[in-house]
Amino acid sequence: DDAEKKKLLVEEMAKPVGDKVTREELSHSSYWVPSFAPEHVVEKLAPPPKRPPSPNTQQPLRLKDLFPVNLQVDMDTLETQDKKYVCAVSGKQITFQNVVLLKKANVVILESVFNDLVKPSMVCPITSGKLKDKDIIRLVKPGSSFSAGGDVQASKYSHTIT
Repeated sequence: DDAEKKKLLVEEMAKPVGDKVTREELSHSSYWVPSFAPEHVVEKLAPPPKRPPSPNTQQPLRLKDLFPVNLQVDMDTLETQDKKYVCAVSGKQITFQNVVLLKKANVVILESVFNDLVKPSMVCPITSGKLKDKDIIRLVKPGSSFSAGGDVQASKYSHTIT
């Protein structure tokens, strides 16, 4: 008996509301009314790739393209959960500066240190070995929550009326 009452109530609520003009006006503001709800279309999802793509080249990642990186933890933050990392050469804390990865030594250094010490001689400050351009990887600077921290440009704001 209760199930039948619920079924009748649902059928009553699903009936069109008002005349054509009223329905058109209500459809803009009363999206929750069942007769204004869009129809659900079932889309078949494509299966995920067997190998994830590289964020740089969009080609499938290969194991030989990956290598370990030895990040040096700041000793002041060693006991905390939010660890900070330092430049392998200068010992300065890395926050939002540009950094460079030296593949031969597997270390991260600040780009300013790289430009001052490494780039003129192309000698690794850790291993004292010669560096080539392919041994240097410039890492992407992370974003910050500061509004002026990056190259974000506002395009155009258009107010929507509902």
